[in-house]
Amino acid sequence: MLNNLAVTLASVIASIVTISLPVQAQVAFTPITPGTLDLAPGSFDTLESQTPVTIRVQSDRPVTLLVSPPHLVSGPTPDPDGTILAGVVSFGSTRVSSDFGNSLVSIPPGSTDLEIDLRVKRPTPFMVGTYNYAVTLTVMP
Repeated sequence: MLNNLAVTLASVIASIVTISLPVQAQVAFTPITPGTLDLAPGSFDTLESQTPVTIRVQSDRPVTLLVSPPHLVSGPTPDPDGTILAGVVSFGSTRVSSDFGNSLVSIPPGSTDLEIDLRVKRPTPFMVGTYNYAVTLTVMP
């Protein structure tokens, strides 16, 4: 049985896109806590967050983040066709899901702690092993 499939802080990839504005935002991402994935109760084909990844976003002005769907970084088997991947970013009362493609979330200036949860549903059961998934957060103009 799969236990504590690791979603490491390295699995949250934050990329910054250079924008053409007179004054650009200064944005920093700081890892706070790693997350863990495990099989959903009673399921061998669905991994879901047991503990969310938490990262701190520090910005000197409001920014918009593009939340891309999760993708497999490593694991004993690739995601087969038909796999449903969803990443959910939340803070305060805001909750944005990438289950239908890329999604946008507005982050206020200052320090904001984001929680990132993942859900991966395959059409076939997961093989035993360690799976690492990543969600990409991109700063948008």
